[in-house]
Amino acid sequence: MSQRRSKFEIGVDIVSIDRIREILNSKYKKRFLARCFSRGERIEGSRLKRSAEYFAGRYALKEALIKLVSGRKGIRLSEISCTGRGKRPRLEFSGKTSMRFRGFEISFSISHDRDYAIAVAIGRRTR
Repeated sequence: MSQRRSKFEIGVDIVSIDRIREILNSKYKKRFLARCFSRGERIEGSRLKRSAEYFAGRYALKEALIKLVSGRKGIRLSEISCTGRGKRPRLEFSGKTSMRFRGFEISFSISHDRDYAIAVAIGRRTR
């Protein structure tokens, strides 16, 4: 009898909220948001009073996902979208980036504490 083992991958990242706040208050804000966030994330985050925390958490998640698949090749951060707040934010991939995440079941968590946002992503290959 053959046993099939599931292979789990993990990625984690931590981001300084102040670093993101500085970018959002600089002349690079528009470029940073366009390169790193989906349209839905930009709309959702810009409506929030604490947008630096929102964007720091999403950025940490994207970096954790890159680590989960072992590299940035073929990934555009703006093609990873995490929208919705509360207990069940929704994760979606588009464009060529979706190819890198095909065959993964992904669970993730984003947390904030004072100066930092941290994200962890755990993925299991389904094929």
